[in-house]
Amino acid sequence: MEPTNEEFCGMLAIISFVIILIVAVPIIVSYWILFKKAGKPGWAAIIPFYNTLIILEIIKKPWWWLILMLLPYVSIIWHIWSTNLFVKSFGKDTGFTIGVLILPMIFLPILAFDSSVNIRLARLVQRAVIQEFWMRNKWINCNHLVKRKLA
Repeated sequence: MEPTNEEFCGMLAIISFVIILIVAVPIIVSYWILFKKAGKPGWAAIIPFYNTLIILEIIKKPWWWLILMLLPYVSIIWHIWSTNLFVKSFGKDTGFTIGVLILPMIFLPILAFDSSVNIRLARLVQRAVIQEFWMRNKWINCNHLVKRKLA
């Protein structure tokens, strides 16, 4: 007994849905973790267009790049460029960007679960720590100098 067209279409729809889930879930989870690594809300990874704005914030580009990403042909260049800047913001090189563009379901989880951190966020934290250290020791050094001058 052969399946009817309706049964075949139903099986095809279920198989397609499972394949989409196998590909999409690792990418969404990876973006969620990468957004959290960059200090942005993770839930933004599941909101269309907003996640692109968050990526543009992470790579420090203006919001109107989103409009350029909607234009035919231009969008390919801007997508590749923004992906390269996004991957580089986590300390990876251009070769890793090619991997993310060709096989995102493999390379994005590697980037997400890697020990790498967002370089700009790490620099901000480093500056804050240095500034805090300087502020705490500034008074000690100033008091020390004042005591020397008075003596």
